Parts: sequence; structure tokens; C-alpha cells
Amino acid sequence: PFPQPPAFTQLVNLCQNENASQLVASGDILRWYNTASGGLVSTVAPTPSTSTIGTQYYWVSNSNNSSCESPRYQITVTVSEKPTITTTVLGNPAILPGQSVILKATSSVNSIIKWFKNDVYVGPSPNNQITLVIQDSGIYRAEATNQFGCTAISKNIFVGRQSGVVNNNPPANNLNLYPNPATSFINGYFDNPLNENAVVRLINVWGQVIQAKAIHFTNRNQLFNFNVTNLKADIYAIEVLNSKGFTTARSLFVKAN
Repeated sequence: PFPQPPAFTQLVNLCQNENASQLVASGDILRWYNTASGGLVSTVAPTPSTSTIGTQYYWVSNSNNSSCESPRYQITVTVSEKPTITTTVLGNPAILPGQSVILKATSSVNSIIKWFKNDVYVGPSPNNQITLVIQDSGIYRAEATNQFGCTAISKNIFVGRQSGVVNNNPPANNLNLYPNPATSFINGYFDNPLNENAVVRLINVWGQVIQAKAIHFTNRNQLFNFNVTNLKADIYAIEVLNSKGFTTARSLFVKAN
């Protein structure tokens, strides 16, 4: 019997320089071509290149065990330019009560821009900008998506109380936290041991201590953790105080839903 046509997606949209997967089709014995007739045949599905903006064409047919082959069917792959996104901070992001700051985003191409706080969409933003006050402390980012579904993501912007943890520069003591963002537990370790008793504290953007534990650090990569399951989505910090009560390390992390 004559084989049925292969099942495939006729139009494929990709973004420039993204990692592309092999084209997908289903049938009995698939044959792939780069020309509508003649040319070389391959039984391995091609992987489109995304290095250049433009349109690529591929063809696929279906064969059966009787060596009968269906007509070739064209697959059109369009590689589109990814937008770029620029964010501007109008004001001081280290806001205090009674103050505000404006975050604004612009894109290189006609795109839809969305703002996110702690990975949660914050809703429509007229003129692609948002005005924030102290109660809005968090980590913000903007995303620009064009008509082809290509997305650019801005760098994170930390907005929060100046006397809190968000904008303080943590001492460089190789404190590593993971996973970040965290949903259930936040784990930490030092590249080099402190060789002393210390208090490790979990604090919020207001500088309030939520949890604390005493630890004697002796080994490199000695692990500790905090259960953050019941914390609301926001920015937090792990702060380490040495035996003299001085802060020797501080690192930020995000609690996600």
C-alpha cells in the first residue's frame, strides 16, 4: 500500500542564536531532504541553524517496508531577531518610607514588555514603567517578547530599604547559597572555613531576624540550611556573625512560590 503522509509541523518559528532541536515528524520510515526534488536523503532529522535571521526550508517524506515513498512535504523554518531590553531606574532603588522609585523598560523592536517581582508577573504597566514604594521591596526584572515569541530578559533590579539587606554589599567571605531561588530549603557553605563559633541568621529586607542557629565552622564546604517553606515570596539574606558579633558574610537569596 502507498504510505500515508508524515505528521509534522509545517511552520516552525525559532529565535536567533537560541539552541534549536531536531525537526520532528512521525511516520513509518521518515526521509529528510533539503530540496523539493532530487538531492541527498537522510534518515536523521535535521537541526536548523539559528545563527542567521531568515527562512530555511526542509522536506520530509514517509516510506513503508515495500520501499514506497510518499510525496515530500515542505517544512518552513523562520529564524527571527531576538529583542533586546534596556531598563532604567529613575530615582534611588534603596528607597525609604515615603519615597518612591520608577523602573522603566524599553525594547529594540516592537515587543510586549512585562514586569516581574520575585518571578511573579506584576500586571500591566502603562508606558512600560512601574512606580514602587517601600512596601514593594523585591527583585524586579522586565521581559520583552516579540510577535515570534522571542524573549529578552533584563538584569535583576533590587529595590528595597537602604538600611535593610537588599542594597548592602555583603562582605566577601565566599558564602555560597543554593538553590537560588529557593522554595523549601536554602543551603549554604563557605569555600574556606571560619574555624570559630558563629551565629547564622536568616533576615528579611527590613533587617528582622526570622531564624538563627549557632554553628561551629571547622571544615571547608561545611553545610548548613534553613527551612523557608512557610516564608512569603520575597528577598531574604543569610548573615553570619563571628564570635565577636561582627558580620563576616552576607548573601542574598530569593524565596519563590
